[in-house]
Amino acid sequence: MTTKNGDKPSGPLIEVNWLESSLRQPNVKIFDVRWKLGDPEDGRQRYLAGHIPTAGFLNIDYDLSAPAGPHGGSRPLADPEILAATLRRSGVNGDDTVVVYDETTGQAAARAWWLLRHIGLEHVSVLNGGFGAWSAAGGSLVAGTDDEDRAFAVAPGDFRAEVRAGQLRHVDDIRGWVEARPADQLLVDARGAAAYLGEMEPPAGGHIPGALSLPAGDTLSKDGKMRSPAELRAHFGQLAAAEHVTVYCGSGVSACCNILAMNVAGIDTARLYPGSWSDWSSYRDHPAARGPDKG
Repeated sequence: MTTKNGDKPSGPLIEVNWLESSLRQPNVKIFDVRWKLGDPEDGRQRYLAGHIPTAGFLNIDYDLSAPAGPHGGSRPLADPEILAATLRRSGVNGDDTVVVYDETTGQAAARAWWLLRHIGLEHVSVLNGGFGAWSAAGGSLVAGTDDEDRAFAVAPGDFRAEVRAGQLRHVDDIRGWVEARPADQLLVDARGAAAYLGEMEPPAGGHIPGALSLPAGDTLSKDGKMRSPAELRAHFGQLAAAEHVTVYCGSGVSACCNILAMNVAGIDTARLYPGSWSDWSSYRDHPAARGPDKG
């Protein structure tokens, strides 16, 4: 998953030992993105209570999302220029290695990984196992704000946003897919089974007709780390032959977990529908399927 200490990671995941050896390198920037659904301040409070040394903090709801509107989903993607300015203030340069972590190898870190790459950062990795793995390994922690515990002075970075084309699918694309059901394109629902089946997620339950159910939680092992590449290739086996795969969830967060896992498995055809179910269900004329998908 990683190269020898001091080199840039060779894949989307890095392990605790790599981060320990690279922790205070000036070209390695770390961000804590811990997050609790429904409580935008929870992650920040956990960060202040204790975080990996030199790490800054990014909030899913405020930094990595834009304000929600009537349509577009409950967590639209952050404006690239605003996010790039936030990263520059944290000292991020275009060629830096950026490491993100949450409690495990979870939703928030995957969203940050996907979004930072989407706006043009080349070297972004997720700490495999997240804060839990770091703590279990006896990694040091600091409390307080990022400004108080930096090991070196942070000068403004030079990163400029350059959005990667072709990474997104929008509501019109999904409408077309539902109508045509092209054989070479698949739509994947990353939510849990209850939401997919329509047993929860008001005000409108169910899933986009024709979507496959592959819950994001199934990509992780019991220790919170990502399953092995071989296990993930088997898990996503039915997607390997598809020319295009689009992934959605409730609000475009946990879907990124599936895209990260597909990347680990060597499947690079996945695109994100960022509005996801919260966008799709905001249109009264959109169909919703309930129960197991019948194709």
